[in-house]
Formats: sequence, C-alpha cells, structure tokens
Amino acid sequence: MNIATQPWTPSDADLAAEVWDRLSDKARALLSVLVDAPGREFSGQELAELLGLSGSQSAAGILSRPSRLCAEAGRGYMWRWRYPDGQPCVYSMDEDIAALFRGARG
Repeated sequence: MNIATQPWTPSDADLAAEVWDRLSDKARALLSVLVDAPGREFSGQELAELLGLSGSQSAAGILSRPSRLCAEAGRGYMWRWRYPDGQPCVYSMDEDIAALFRGARG
C-alpha cells in the first residue's frame, strides 16, 4: 500500500500528540534522545547503548511502528536517517520537528 505523506509542520501539534501517545515506551525513549539533541546524528549502536538495547539493529526495529503511525497520520517520518560514506546508519531529528514533538511529549 502506498500512502501519500506530507512533512510535519508546526500546525500539527494535535496530530503529533496523537502519534506520540500511541508510541511504545521504547519508541518514546529512542525518539526522546533525538528530540533532546536536534541535529545531532546518532548511530544505531550509540542509540542501543544509550537505551540498553541488544544491538544497532534494535533501533531500526523500534522505529518500525512509529513509521507506520506517521504514515497513518499522513505525515513523513519524524526522524532522518542516512548512511554516511558507506558507514552504518545514523539517525537525527530536525529542530522544528524536535520542537513539535517536545510539545507532544509534554
């Protein structure tokens, strides 16, 4: 199924709160790391160590449900990811989206 999405905007505060409320505790913990350090890139391994997870693949697994929730809300992912120079994936969050989800987090 292909769902068209839009980027998150500051006017999405209620929608962001709805998505945040549906996240698992582990997803909230992982995304809170990104929310609290906008623009900083974290490797999957670093996130796993910070959250006491079993390995770098754990971060990707935890983001599975949030990705579905974002799609259901008609929005893109709240985080960014990239593979710098063939290295393992790194995750980050833009400042404007971090501010939106800081508000949603309460």
